Amino acid sequence: MPLPIVNPGSECNRIEQLIQTGIEPKIPVVQIKPVDVPQQGIVIIVRIGKSWIAPHMVTYGNRSRFYARNSSTGKVQLDVHQIGAAFALQRSLGDRFGAWKSNRTAIALAGDGGPSLW
Repeated sequence: MPLPIVNPGSECNRIEQLIQTGIEPKIPVVQIKPVDVPQQGIVIIVRIGKSWIAPHMVTYGNRSRFYARNSSTGKVQLDVHQIGAAFALQRSLGDRFGAWKSNRTAIALAGDGGPSLW
């Protein structure tokens, strides 16, 4: 839906500032771009990349919440149990990544990493 904005660049900066100051931990990949739709107006596209450091807390107007994406409504506020599960999953991913990295390092040092790229 086109927006009635005068300065798309300023609006993109405002949205980026809200994202940078209102979400912890910081989201690593955020892209914001105004697009002029002929005979319609300006549309602002916001792309949020996959984050491996979830869950993220959103703070706005003295309130803090945790949300998750879903396929039916787009977002859902997490309850206490879901927040705990999200943190447990994050720790689990970190442990699995650390084990994978250690394994790949050991394989490389042993010279069993497959064909050389050099």
